[in-house]
Amino acid sequence: MENKIYETETVNVAAEIKKTINAIKRTIYLFIAFCIKSWIVILALIVIGSGIGFLLTKSTKPKKEASFFAHINYEMGGSVYNSIETINAKIAQKDSVFLKKINVWDNGSKIKSISITPVVRLENIVNQFNPSNSLSLQLFLENYDKVKDEELVQIPGLYTYYKQHLIKINLSHYGDNESILSVVDYLNTNPNIQKAKSTFRFNLDTRIKTNLEVIGQIDSFINQKTKNLQAHSSPVIGDQDFNLSELFKIKASYERDNENRYTDMALSEELVVPLERINIVETKKSIKDNKTIIFPILLIFFFFMFSGIRSFYIKMRDSINTQNEL
Repeated sequence: MENKIYETETVNVAAEIKKTINAIKRTIYLFIAFCIKSWIVILALIVIGSGIGFLLTKSTKPKKEASFFAHINYEMGGSVYNSIETINAKIAQKDSVFLKKINVWDNGSKIKSISITPVVRLENIVNQFNPSNSLSLQLFLENYDKVKDEELVQIPGLYTYYKQHLIKINLSHYGDNESILSVVDYLNTNPNIQKAKSTFRFNLDTRIKTNLEVIGQIDSFINQKTKNLQAHSSPVIGDQDFNLSELFKIKASYERDNENRYTDMALSEELVVPLERINIVETKKSIKDNKTIIFPILLIFFFFMFSGIRSFYIKMRDSINTQNEL
C-alpha cells in the first residue's frame, strides 16, 4: 500500500515538473513570437534610444577628479581629517555661504566630495620613535602585528604617525585646479597651525641637535678606543669587549634619524603640502553613464512592460465579458 502511494506521489511530481517545463517553453515561444511580430517597433526604439542617448552624452560635460599625495605636518593629521569631514558635510548641505568663503562655489559646488586615506608605511611610524627608546618601539610593533591595515587606520591616536596621505577630490564639470588649491588653502588655515608649527620645529631642532651630540660622542669614543689599540700591543683593560661594528650600527641609526628630521624640516612650511603636481582627469564612465546603451534598454523595457499590461488587460476583459454573457 505504501509503495503504491509513493509511486503515485512520484508520478504526480513528475507530471507537475513536466507541466512547469511546458509552461516555460510556451512562455519562451510566445516571447520570441512577440519579438518577431514587433521587430520593427523594437528596432525603432533601439534607434531612437541610441540617438537620444548620444545627444545627451554629447551635451553632458564629463565628471572630473583629482588625486594626489600630501604630507601632513605638526602631528595634526586628526585636525586635517576633521576639516575634510566639515567640507563634505557642507557640500551635502549645499551651504553656499561656507563654500563661497572657501572659494569652491559658483552656481553650485565645484567639488562633489573629498576623501583622504593615510598611506600606512611602517618605516614612517618607526621613525617617530627615538632610537634609544627600543622598549616603546617593541611594544608598538607587537600591537601593530595584531591588527589589519584598515583597522589600524581607524585608530585616531595613530593619525599623528602618518605623514603621507592620499587625497581624492571629485569635481563637478566646472571644477578646476583653483578649486583644489582653495581646498588646500582652507586646510592650511587652522588657527592652531602657528603654535603647532613652532613646537614642531623646536622639537625637530632639539632632536637633530641631540642626535648630533650622540653621534659626536660615539665618534669621540671610537677615536679614543682606536688610539688605545694603536698605542698598546695588547688590549687595555675594558677594551676587550669593544665592538666597533655595533657602534657604527648605532651611529648609522642616529644619522638616518637625522636625515628623516631634515626631510621633515624641509616640508614643514605648511600643514598640508602636496607632494606632486595636481592633475585633473575625467572619471571613468561606468555602464550607467553610457546613455547610448541605457536609453534603448529602458525604452524596450517599458515597451515590453506596457505590452504585458495591455495583454493582461485584454484577457481579463474578455474573461469578464464571457462570464457576464453566461
